[in-house]
Amino acid sequence: MSHRVGAIFKFMQNKPKIKLSIDYHRNNKVILLEFSFNSELIEIAKKIGCYWSVSKKKWYIKHTIKNLDTVYSSFRNITLISDSSIESQKDNFSIYNPLSNKKRKRLKVKPEDLTKDNINYIHKYVKFLRGKALSESTVRTYYSHILYFLKYLDKKPLEDISNRDVELFIEDVCVPQRYAISTHRQVLGAIKHFKNLFPNCKINELELVLPRKSTILPTVLSKIEIIELLRSTKNLKHRAILALVYSSGLRIGELINLELRDI
Repeated sequence: MSHRVGAIFKFMQNKPKIKLSIDYHRNNKVILLEFSFNSELIEIAKKIGCYWSVSKKKWYIKHTIKNLDTVYSSFRNITLISDSSIESQKDNFSIYNPLSNKKRKRLKVKPEDLTKDNINYIHKYVKFLRGKALSESTVRTYYSHILYFLKYLDKKPLEDISNRDVELFIEDVCVPQRYAISTHRQVLGAIKHFKNLFPNCKINELELVLPRKSTILPTVLSKIEIIELLRSTKNLKHRAILALVYSSGLRIGELINLELRDI
């Protein structure tokens, strides 16, 4: 176990580090990004609209709520972010609260938490989705999103639900939950199906713009890091599991359900 923990710790230590701070550049308030030369990080900085400052020797982007959120979401999973100076300046832009790295609390909503009308809508919605021959996995996903949506709306009449209600749901529920872009798109997809089933609501699905799919590639372990991970795993069964998952690309669920006859 200590070897595995050591390998993971070593991997975390090797993560590139980035320091964020707030400053002024050319009379504009900017977010400064400071990191050692790294072609991958430079490419990401350019994609999100950062520029290189020759005088400050740092990358920068205009200080806005949207840009700060973009910086955090773009670099959080691939770097170790140091933002103590930003934390100390929160009072200067108190309307913005950077998304916490702490594990989010999972939403818990039960059908019995809804009104009788909303429960009726949910039953009709699930039946409607199955009639579209969607997979049960998709039906479950859409069902859960609409469950949260109706709970959020509470007792609001169906015919009064508008696009602004959708926007507020995303702002108050999806953003604090730090939903990935793919999940965000699923939420809007579920609501579009809801609109198709209940056309008397005021939601205009043509105005529901799906967020762009992320163009940032996920962080993956190199071959050397994989070899080190396998070497550090002394338990033969665990090593076989890791090697099998890596070499065959199995998902966790597929691995768990694997039987001897499948080999």
